[in-house]
Amino acid sequence: MPLHQMKELLDKSEILNVLEFTSTRKRMSVVVRAPDGKIQLYCKGTDSVIYERLSPELTAENIKLKTHEHLEEFATQGLRTLCCAVAGISQEAYDEWRETYHKASTDIHNRELKLEEASDLIERNLRLLGATVIEDKLQEKVPETIASLLKAGISVWVLTGDKQEIAINIGYSCRLLNQSMELLVINRDSLDVVEYVTQQTGAVTLAIGDGANDVAMTQKAHIGVGISGVEGLQAACASDYAVAQCHYLTTLPFVHGAWNYDRMTKLIFYS
Repeated sequence: MPLHQMKELLDKSEILNVLEFTSTRKRMSVVVRAPDGKIQLYCKGTDSVIYERLSPELTAENIKLKTHEHLEEFATQGLRTLCCAVAGISQEAYDEWRETYHKASTDIHNRELKLEEASDLIERNLRLLGATVIEDKLQEKVPETIASLLKAGISVWVLTGDKQEIAINIGYSCRLLNQSMELLVINRDSLDVVEYVTQQTGAVTLAIGDGANDVAMTQKAHIGVGISGVEGLQAACASDYAVAQCHYLTTLPFVHGAWNYDRMTKLIFYS
């Protein structure tokens, strides 16, 4: 189905449920009732998450391979990619699942975990529709900001829940990496990396991010900084400090941090 026809169909459809994106799920879905009464689930997320939920009967192997080749090609160019998929749901299956989801949403104990488990029950047997690609432009003065942090002796790490190739490409574009460097790549199934670094090194960690998938990272660090902007306010609301632009980060440690350090020394001396 052409994209403009799909958009027109969705505009006329009734949204029944929205399964929100989280850094753990790495996907979001909507359950809709089409004008003809049929119920369908549309899901978008990272290729690894979508591919493991595809139905072998509904998605041909050659389509999966071709889409994966395109994703790899786009990722090496530093473009952000997402896969899109759809699943048909019978009225009986939806009614049964809706009860489970409602119980999870009203539970006062482990609500988030139960919502994830309920969502996982319906986000299965998907048919691959294709992939979306967007250019993730750097904010103003990001390379200069990173250069200032490095000059101050601060170690800078790139953490991503996205494709590894995208993170490396962005590392070059923001001048954190150069061709003469030896890259150290660490892949972990666990979500947090920040907590692991904090425990093993004993260093003070600062995490900065601008999206919902950065919330866990900013909360685990000693200092969490959220950027309010294009990707919403989730990171800003869940962090210790909120800034409007990445380059404001230099003012936080170099000016306010220095002033606070000076004030604390005087307070201790006075005490």
